[in-house]
Amino acid sequence: MGDLPDPAGQRDEFERLAIREYALAGRMDVLAARRALAAGDLRTGRTPPAAELNTLADETNEVSAEFQTLWLARSKPSRLADNVAKLDAAAEECRQLAAGA
Repeated sequence: MGDLPDPAGQRDEFERLAIREYALAGRMDVLAARRALAAGDLRTGRTPPAAELNTLADETNEVSAEFQTLWLARSKPSRLADNVAKLDAAAEECRQLAAGA
């Protein structure tokens, strides 16, 4: 997401955090689109290569870690586990598919 301002520039904490949140949202959108393409392949009987599925799982785990950090910067931890569980399930699904590929 290179078109976003550098979070380390002359900004206050709110702006730095907002830029990180926008960057993460962009990463999550791209990841969701790539997962949707993989799901489309699966629906047509084509299993994506294991390396591709493992990459999706790795990126999902990276997004999850950043999501947790940003969530806790603004929100209470009470609902964090629910959201992280969904990301963890998505990563695990990719790994299971990769193992069977």
